[in-house]
Amino acid sequence: MKYHCADDGWTDLLAQAKANPVEPANFAIKPCPLRPNRLTTWWTATAPEKMDFGTWEFVLSNGSQADQDTVWNAIRESRCRCREFVIKATATEFDIAGSSDDIDAKKADITLTFEDKVPLRLIPKEGASLDFQGNPASYTPNPFMMTMDKGQLLKAAAPAKKAPVHHKPASQ
Repeated sequence: MKYHCADDGWTDLLAQAKANPVEPANFAIKPCPLRPNRLTTWWTATAPEKMDFGTWEFVLSNGSQADQDTVWNAIRESRCRCREFVIKATATEFDIAGSSDDIDAKKADITLTFEDKVPLRLIPKEGASLDFQGNPASYTPNPFMMTMDKGQLLKAAAPAKKAPVHHKPASQ
């Protein structure tokens, strides 16, 4: 759906793949930019504030200018809470992979900047999962990069504590 913007032909494709595991020589799936009406139909089913980061990236990279403006105006300068993966981190700026494609490629698509330096003990290692909050401040569509400012680290939810186990005193 994110690439093709519709599921037309999907059941036929599955049947062909089951019957013959070898890909046909002329096999191709056309991306959404060739079908902008489908893109708008697909992403408008969800309010921009409720989309995941990968959907923001997709619309801001592939949508019409009107689609990009609608999403960007809804999310810019709002407080976003995310859990993503660290590519590189310094005391004032983290490069983070937010979409699943960029996480797999270990490629940053978010630059998170902090107003105050992050203490050395709190700077995450490369590849760590990170809970953070930031305000979308700007983006470039291609290659996609979103800059978020006013970054804050959030504490990950602590695991539930188990009730203490009480043992009877051993008899002597």
